[in-house]
Amino acid sequence: MENPSRHERLANRIAFILLELTKSGAISRRELAERFNVSERTIYRDLNRLGAFVTCSSDGVYRIASQNEQKDALPTLASLSEKTGLQKLLPSADENALQKMLTAIEYNRITILPLPPEALHSEQHRSLFSSLEKAISACQVCVVHYKGKSRVLHPYRLMNLKGVWYLAATDADLMIKAWRISAIEWLDVKKTTFVPDTDIHDYLDTEDDAWFSLKKMEVTVEVLPAISQYFERRNIFPQQKLINKAQDGTLTLTTKIAHRDQLFSTLRFWLPNVRIISPVAEADAFITQLTQYISLLTQEKNAIADNVSQGNA
Repeated sequence: MENPSRHERLANRIAFILLELTKSGAISRRELAERFNVSERTIYRDLNRLGAFVTCSSDGVYRIASQNEQKDALPTLASLSEKTGLQKLLPSADENALQKMLTAIEYNRITILPLPPEALHSEQHRSLFSSLEKAISACQVCVVHYKGKSRVLHPYRLMNLKGVWYLAATDADLMIKAWRISAIEWLDVKKTTFVPDTDIHDYLDTEDDAWFSLKKMEVTVEVLPAISQYFERRNIFPQQKLINKAQDGTLTLTTKIAHRDQLFSTLRFWLPNVRIISPVAEADAFITQLTQYISLLTQEKNAIADNVSQGNA
């Protein structure tokens, strides 16, 4: 028997959720995730499809909403901190710890300096941002003029990656890409709707860079002890994972990339204390690129020296 499609799996989950809500009046997001062997984020989106029919408590339990409950209730502080990454900054991330941290920030006992943000303060950008958020909520097809070309997009999410705002959307080939908000010249939101791909939503939950691709290449990198502390302190490579730490402090890491240029620029910054272990083809390509760069610098240096010599003659 063939495996059910993702749409069939979604329909099965929704049907089960509705039956459980009707029968017991409440259901746990965590229990649903365990039952269907999916992430809580996937269940969160499933439940959001039910709109105003359900409401969520702070402990992740969903119930049938009463008529006077708002459709878009304000999120809890804990939920907001989890989705913005604030939770990862704290040793403890319960509601009380978050309240204390906000108080400490207000009275200058704690300072958090974010990456320098991209400025999107013009009226055009504010209107564009609001229109895109509404289009995402309603699953509406968008036509944008982007870098001189008209493109038809299926918008999935607005994402701030390293201080820059992007629209995560699929193009005419249904390829997920990051479209820089500040480069969108105009927007036309159509009445036509589309069915979001749950696999793309799951992928975006794990993405930490603007090089989008559902088919990424895994690269293994060695980091020498002289700089290993920086890679242990935080992720420097995209989707970085620690594989091994040797007794001398040498790290073996993996990273997942959409294109070699995504990795090579970072590697150059940390030379000579990093090298690619595998794939061998990527290691060779990086060495070739460095050799060409050194050759170019040598040629420029020699040309400058010749000009100086001729000028002194």
